Amino acid sequence: MISILTRRPLRIALAALIGIVLVASGLVVGQTVATSSASAAESKNFDPANIISDANFYNGSALSESQVQSFLNSKVSTCASGYTCLKSFKQTTYSRGADAMCSAYAGGSNESAARIIAKVGAACNISQKALIVTLEKEQSLVTSTRPTTSRYNIAMGYACPDTAPCNTEYYGFYNQVYKAAWQLKRYGNPPGTSNYFTWFPVGSSAPVRYHPNAACGSKSITIKNKATAALYYYTPYQPNGAALGNLYGTGDSCSAYGNRNFWRLYSDWFGSPTSAATPNATVSSATGVYNGVRVTGTAKNPNGGTAYVWVNIDGSGRAVAANPSFDITIERPPGTYEMCAYNSSDSSKLIECRDVTVPVGAGHFDSLTQAAGGVRLTGWAVDFRTTAPDTVKVTVDGVATSHSANVSLPWINTKYPGLGSAHGYDVYVPTSLGAHTVCVTSTGGAQGCKSITTVRSEKGSFDSATGSAKGIRVTGWALDMSTSNSSYVWITVNGAGRQAKANVALGWFDKLNPGAGPNHGFDTTIPADQGTYTVCVKTSGLGNSLGCKSVTVPTYEATAFDSLTATPTGFRLTGWSANLRTADPSWVWVTVDGKGKAYKAASPLSWFDRMHPGLGNNHGFDISLTASPGPHTVCVSGASTGKLVGCKTVTVPQPVTASNNEQGHFDSATAVAGGIQISGWSFLRSTAPASSYVWVTLDGKGSAVKAAQPLSWIDRMFGVGPNHGFSALLPASKGTHTVCVSGASTPKSYGCKTVTVP
Repeated sequence: MISILTRRPLRIALAALIGIVLVASGLVVGQTVATSSASAAESKNFDPANIISDANFYNGSALSESQVQSFLNSKVSTCASGYTCLKSFKQTTYSRGADAMCSAYAGGSNESAARIIAKVGAACNISQKALIVTLEKEQSLVTSTRPTTSRYNIAMGYACPDTAPCNTEYYGFYNQVYKAAWQLKRYGNPPGTSNYFTWFPVGSSAPVRYHPNAACGSKSITIKNKATAALYYYTPYQPNGAALGNLYGTGDSCSAYGNRNFWRLYSDWFGSPTSAATPNATVSSATGVYNGVRVTGTAKNPNGGTAYVWVNIDGSGRAVAANPSFDITIERPPGTYEMCAYNSSDSSKLIECRDVTVPVGAGHFDSLTQAAGGVRLTGWAVDFRTTAPDTVKVTVDGVATSHSANVSLPWINTKYPGLGSAHGYDVYVPTSLGAHTVCVTSTGGAQGCKSITTVRSEKGSFDSATGSAKGIRVTGWALDMSTSNSSYVWITVNGAGRQAKANVALGWFDKLNPGAGPNHGFDTTIPADQGTYTVCVKTSGLGNSLGCKSVTVPTYEATAFDSLTATPTGFRLTGWSANLRTADPSWVWVTVDGKGKAYKAASPLSWFDRMHPGLGNNHGFDISLTASPGPHTVCVSGASTGKLVGCKTVTVPQPVTASNNEQGHFDSATAVAGGIQISGWSFLRSTAPASSYVWVTLDGKGSAVKAAQPLSWIDRMFGVGPNHGFSALLPASKGTHTVCVSGASTPKSYGCKTVTVP
């Protein structure tokens, strides 16, 4: 936009060839800006061919957001009541994709004017200083204490041609700043665009008018750089002698002021627009931190050596060395202070003053996630004035609740020494399904808002499938995220399904799923016979698969064949058997030499219920059967399953008679050093399995020897137990001797042997 003294807008026509809006700002009279005479611009330094250097104009990092904000703050101390000055202006921006002029711009909620200026400058690589100057020369927005909405809408004069009203499509502060920066970049015909803008060529002479009125004439200029050419495309007039002769006022009727004012404002506010000189010192940041003000920057000593910077906080402070950077924190309690930094090594020149607020607290809203029947939010908050946990206010869709930030976070005390660690929060808030906005505020201020859309979902785990005599035990957990109530799972065994409720208490569950409570486990046993099965589990609401497992179910009948012993008239067998699904006594099938019969296993066994809890003790069997003398094979099977447990062999002894009651044998008599070693065996059927004696004579002189040594084959052959062997050393002199052995009871002769002792 261009204006004459009365600020009535004049506009130039739209460029029809490529549809690019041309904007011009040529006739705004100089706005008075308070400056010292030492920094005031002088018209003798104005060069219409070199208004600003490319280095200063195409510099997207000329000022940071904080530096822009500090500058805006310095230009307006107090805004008029009912108005929003530029330093306090905020607007929600939207994202823009990258093109040949600008990189992508990520939109944000309630972005400050300083942030918009800084981000647009960085995206389009146009100096933030140039954007600030343009805002001032177009609408006096930087210094105005009574800016109106209409002035914000056309902040940069973009899309305001001479011959028509401003195009409302480009209204809005953000829109104006971005499109103006985009256009200024486009004037340079960057790669990826056409070579359209050529009528103000760099390095070649071209006429530039003094005023929209052609009668005011023009003067040819050989423009020295692209930045100056861009200013002429944006505002196609150069100042005449009258405008330059009254640099801070008005000239004559043929005066245009846009490019003059750009140069003058830039010179007054930021120094020479064509000089590459850098200041001897800068403040990079001044921020309130825990119990103090932190100031960083750079400084140099123009005389060489180490530079020193004096940092004042409300009039008192201390020095810090700069080599060339400096970083100092000065302790102050919470509150707002004026920070001023001076380069002590350069005549104590003021570097910069800023208002800095030392926060009363700090915190961060870390995460927002869906929980069962609500939302879970985590973060931390500290009140710097106390070690006690801070209170956070959580607002969900406008409804606020308060919560203590008392979760232990060990790193807190490291970051903020002396405050302790109990300053985290982990909060569950019940909500309905759908979109929600959650905001958190703590002593340190607003921690921001996050949005979430909660949806119906289910999750869970199929932990185990275990086969047992009673069937298949299936365990795991399931959670319907729309509610904290217990849900159900659907379990299939080889395709056949049934429902099970997930309501078993799990002590750990609520810790991992805040707000859900503990009752979300499932533990159920499904009856199944012996065999291998495929078990699958899924949630019953949405049918989400939790997986499948293969499981083998063992037999439900357990049997043991413990012992088989001969008796004088047959044999006795013992053991136990149980149907592991019931405490009722079961049966065993006993075969003797292939012929079988069922017997009840109901004898009490004191240990049984300890081994198989709940089944009781009455599951033993102790069976005595009559059998003919001789060997027999006895087998035991479970009566329910018919599974063979095992077979044993027993020899039933002959009936005891006078002729067979005592039996034995004199096996050997061997000469050894000092005597004769004898061996054999003998038993009495009437007293077996007790050991008996034999009568041994040596050359007619006798004595009793006990037959008690174990011989395993005797029991197998005669069924009288094993301990019936004898072995003895008979002292004897050299020579030939006669040894005889007989039963001690009958006495029945087992024979004599002649032995020569050498």
